[in-house]
Amino acid sequence: MKTRLFVAILLLTVAAILYCSDDPNELNAFERKQEEITAFKAKFESTTLAEGKVEYDIKTQRWGWFRGKFTDLPKLSNQDSTQVRIIFDAVMNRVLPFTTASRSNTQPTVIRLDQRLLQTDYKQSANGYPVIGGGMISIAYYPDEDEFMIGNSTIKIPKGSPKIRITKEEAIRIAIAKHGGHLYTKETDKYIILAYACNWMENWEVAVLCYIVPLEGIWTYVDAESGVVRFSGGSSTDFYTGDITGSY
Repeated sequence: MKTRLFVAILLLTVAAILYCSDDPNELNAFERKQEEITAFKAKFESTTLAEGKVEYDIKTQRWGWFRGKFTDLPKLSNQDSTQVRIIFDAVMNRVLPFTTASRSNTQPTVIRLDQRLLQTDYKQSANGYPVIGGGMISIAYYPDEDEFMIGNSTIKIPKGSPKIRITKEEAIRIAIAKHGGHLYTKETDKYIILAYACNWMENWEVAVLCYIVPLEGIWTYVDAESGVVRFSGGSSTDFYTGDITGSY
């Protein structure tokens, strides 16, 4: 009897929760999000002639990756690197308008060819400085499946020349002040770079020019204009992309 009573109470509780969550405002918000995702997917596919799955972040209004085919492109051979480059450039030009990059600030890397995968990256840079922690469109092709996998980690780069107000030596002192001088070695100087940095884990919308100071595994990003420590982490590659929500 007690067991039946407990089950009955449990069922009533679940029913009450489901009923209470049936909020018209919540349902409308959910429907609007689904409509936004559907509209983006339709525009992406009609513009690029793609068929497949695209994952789209409603909050940032950007897509993270696409996997599928382009209906008008031929199957690629890993024996013809010239054809692969032509097709990859064509794919890049199609998806570029859906990113925060431009053709003038992206440079292709060498194509990697093997039996299972053909792959290249189009990396962002500006004013002679690379982008670290993202800043690229990655295009891969799987011959066996005749499918593309495209990753988008592009970021906005400020226009105009950067303002560099602190020196490399000052950046080192700032990093040491934050983490302690015991982590500094003579080898540190060798690996310090000046680059545009982005951090998807903290949802940076615009890249920031930073001195990247490695102190025995702790990478400290010091803003080259203000001297503020923007980020500290275990590795410059630990925050390549963040979570993407709202897939279709």
